[in-house]
Amino acid sequence: MKKKWAKIVAAVVAVCSIAVIAVSIVGCKGPKTDSSSDTVVDGDTEQVYTVTFMAEGEKVGEMKVKGGEVIDGAVPSVYKAGYDVSFSVDLSAVAEDLTVNATVSLKTYKITYDLGNSAKYGSHLDSLEQTVVYGEEFELRVPEMDDNYSFNCWKLDGKKFENGKWTLTKNVTLVASYSSNWTGNY
Repeated sequence: MKKKWAKIVAAVVAVCSIAVIAVSIVGCKGPKTDSSSDTVVDGDTEQVYTVTFMAEGEKVGEMKVKGGEVIDGAVPSVYKAGYDVSFSVDLSAVAEDLTVNATVSLKTYKITYDLGNSAKYGSHLDSLEQTVVYGEEFELRVPEMDDNYSFNCWKLDGKKFENGKWTLTKNVTLVASYSSNWTGNY
């Protein structure tokens, strides 16, 4: 009985070996099951795949890639004010048509508070920086003051800057504006 099984296994191994040798010599391509296309380059046929880039449900880019090719640095750039947009997917050795979805996240920005001559005005803040998120409500810090001066407002580029919804797409430095509480004569 053992000899019979040994002969069967030997026959199966021989048939498989012949099939592998034949495929490696002649080549074998199965039927296409996707929407990719073949390209003939120097007499060889290469598989070409479509990589589609999507952001928030909209197509933002598309590229054709040869089978096995690595997409490196060719990902489309997508800009949306106040948001970080990136494509986080392994695009090495593309072997099929792909749809790649973008990751979209709100950006954060930094407010730096410039108190000016704080020794003269007697102003103080516990922290001179504040992080804000694009599109979200924020409240500006108010410095503590001594009795000789009053804090008026924060200014950006010489204009009054107030609390509200953050719509700027940059970090800013706000400058304090003060007024004297002096009411006496010199």
